[in-house]
Formats: sequence, C-alpha cells, structure tokens
Amino acid sequence: MPSDQKLIMTISDRGRRNVLKGGNFVQKLTDHFPAIQFISIGNDGASTEKNIRFEKKIYDHDILRSYYQAADLLLLPSYAENFPLASLEAMACGTPVVAFAVGGMSEQINHKIDGYLAQSQNINDLISGVNFIYATSAEEIAQRCRRQIEEKFSAAGMVKKYLDLYPRLIKDYENRH
Repeated sequence: MPSDQKLIMTISDRGRRNVLKGGNFVQKLTDHFPAIQFISIGNDGASTEKNIRFEKKIYDHDILRSYYQAADLLLLPSYAENFPLASLEAMACGTPVVAFAVGGMSEQINHKIDGYLAQSQNINDLISGVNFIYATSAEEIAQRCRRQIEEKFSAAGMVKKYLDLYPRLIKDYENRH
C-alpha cells in the first residue's frame, strides 16, 4: 500500500466485472485523477493498469481493515444498492465514502458531513465528491465517520433504537384497537 500518495479504494464482488457496481465510473475517475492511486478489491486476480491496482477478494478481516484504513476514501459508484456493508466497514475505520445517492446510502452517509452522496450516474458530481473529501480535514472527517457508526450502527446504538421503537409500536397498536 503506498503511504506517500493519495489512495482511493473500490470494493465489490466480481470487481470490475460487476457492471452494476459502476466500474465504468471508476475508469473515468482514474482518467480524471491520474496522480491518484486506485485499488479495486474483489476481482478474479491481481493486476495493475495505469493508476489502478486490481486485487482478489479479501477474506481476512485484519487485512481488509488495513486497506480501509490506508485509503483516503471508499468509492461506491453503484447504479443500485440496498444497504451495503462495505460503506459501514469503511466508516468504522474512519474512511469516508463517496457514493451515488441510491438505495440505503442516504441512511448511512450524511452528505458533506461524513461522506459525499453524488447524484446518481453523474460523473461530475462524483468528481466533486472526491474533491470535497480531499479538501476536508482527514482527521475531522474520520472522527465524523466513526461517530456515525458508533451512534447509528454499533450494537449498543441499535439496541437503543429497538428499545425506543417498541414502546412506540405498542402505543400505536393500542391507539388503533
């Protein structure tokens, strides 16, 4: 992992062969940011082309965590998403996410606070997102990412949400019957 240069990470099952994960946008960004090193995790094999390094799927959680921590940001230019764990994993490591505002991404990322939500399939907005992250204090945004995960997605935070939810559900049920 290069420690002396900017690093953008992407991750998806089947890597660049997974069209729905926006590999075409990753390619456009590598052309737009030739001085930034990109790393794509989840490919069939390892190789390097221009400023992008392709790696196989990583099953070791410690190694994967080291990739998240080394990256300046995680790029998720998916055409569609549900509620991807990769973005939560990155944010738990203090790594902000730049993604298209699709599916559950807006439930995970607070736009321009702990990441960037670009307009779906808008390459210029995706470029703005990368520029926004690089213009923001790395330490500050890392703290915001961690806080988001701890407050909304940690086990304790989720238990609290469920405990808050059940009395409301019971009250709603009683009011209807």
